[in-house]
Amino acid sequence: DTTQRVVSNNTSLRPQFADNFDATIEYYFKPAGMLSAGVFLKEISDFIVATDAGLIGTGPNNGFSGDYAGYTLSTQVNGGAARIRGLELAYQQQFTSLPGALRGLGAYANYTWLETIGDYGSLGATLRGSEVPGFIPRSGNVGLSYSHRGWMLRAQLNYSSRALGQTLNPNPALRSYDFSKRRLEFNASYTLRPSLTFFADVVNALNESLGDKPYIYIPERKRGADLFHAQIKAGISGRF
Repeated sequence: DTTQRVVSNNTSLRPQFADNFDATIEYYFKPAGMLSAGVFLKEISDFIVATDAGLIGTGPNNGFSGDYAGYTLSTQVNGGAARIRGLELAYQQQFTSLPGALRGLGAYANYTWLETIGDYGSLGATLRGSEVPGFIPRSGNVGLSYSHRGWMLRAQLNYSSRALGQTLNPNPALRSYDFSKRRLEFNASYTLRPSLTFFADVVNALNESLGDKPYIYIPERKRGADLFHAQIKAGISGRF
């Protein structure tokens, strides 16, 4: 009642269908490693999208026995057709050919690029790029690892670009977007014996505001913010 919004499932949804095409090429390093590149195409029809379907009408036949007149109805509907094209790159390698303790070094990275097009029919015009809900146009990870004599160390940076939220609003000025995010983590563990491991993790080492709530239309119109600083977690893991 405070927000004057009703969230209701749509039992009349049609199933969504997709044709998927993928092609990947991989190259394996000796003695341990891989480089891969892949492209894909997804053709989706009658895709399901969450949206604000307008205001609930008045009268006993408004779908809610006459209640909630004038409230906003949030539900799911079938869209038209969507096309998702993408590129995926990945690399991982263990440098076991290095001398001595350096043999424990490893590196990995991956990157995903998406181009999306969606036809929303009566909900709005054809949308492209970051204007299609639920898809992140750019994302990737890069990391280093080290393993030696019971020690396991890892550093990883994750990135995801600005993206439209899961719900589509027909009015562009009212659409909700997620901020781009960077997340840096450090992990360390030492296995004293197979049944006993000590570990410590540093989460969100860059003090990113990972809890930022979405913004409306422009970044200056934040819906709010939850601020989280770097966290350190440590403990003991045992298996019996």
